[in-house]
Amino acid sequence: MIDKALLRYYAEKSKYSMSSLATELNMNPATMFRKLNGTSDFTRHEMQKIKDLLHLSTQEFHNIFFAS
Repeated sequence: MIDKALLRYYAEKSKYSMSSLATELNMNPATMFRKLNGTSDFTRHEMQKIKDLLHLSTQEFHNIFFAS
């Protein structure tokens, strides 16, 4: 399960809104919304691109995408 609040925190810290992050991922903001709400999953490529765009450490990445 994804930690939406933590993803939003790091996105805002890097000056991204969820909509602008979706644009950077070449995805429709509605698709981003579905992925954030668990209706759809992020691909490995999308997760890696988010890690790169937001300059996440490995621990931060795991805290977001592999939250328990």
